[in-house]
Amino acid sequence: MLFRSTTTDIKKGTRLLQVPRDYIIDSYRTHDACVTVARMLEEYNEKGDDSDFAPYLSYLFDDTTGGTSRGLLPSSWSKRGQDLLRKVLNYGSDNELEPDSFDYHQSVFEECGEHFRSDDEDGRLEDPAKRQQAEDAYLFYISRSWSDKMVPVLDMYNHRNGRWLNVESTTAHDYSTKFVLAY
Repeated sequence: MLFRSTTTDIKKGTRLLQVPRDYIIDSYRTHDACVTVARMLEEYNEKGDDSDFAPYLSYLFDDTTGGTSRGLLPSSWSKRGQDLLRKVLNYGSDNELEPDSFDYHQSVFEECGEHFRSDDEDGRLEDPAKRQQAEDAYLFYISRSWSDKMVPVLDMYNHRNGRWLNVESTTAHDYSTKFVLAY
């Protein structure tokens, strides 16, 4: 997928994206990260191409240029890289920017239990490839989710906040609406 910047100004309020609520991967209103990650894996592995989410999940899991690799998350950077990021974000000053913590993120197996995605409820998932895939899904969740929701395409928007805000959206948490909209 290739995304380009616009060559002309877009009028404020112009609708850029409309995601039907049925096309959001979420935790079935449990607000549980483990449920969302498990659902991603189920849609990808068990439903495969029959999943409504197949193109999105393929983009995340299959395409090394599209997904989120370990090297993209500051928690996997060297100490020197993390120190530089702290300086850039003005850590320790009154004008500290987000993220306020990036040194470490838990493993999906620390967050969800060693039995996560194991066929044996009391046993550990042993298959190294399945363990890595679960870790990757958790990294996608950490870096792309909106609380417990994965909103396809909206999570790919390059946007800015604060005084440079250039993309606004309706909330993915208002279940009374049929769509999440981006403007």
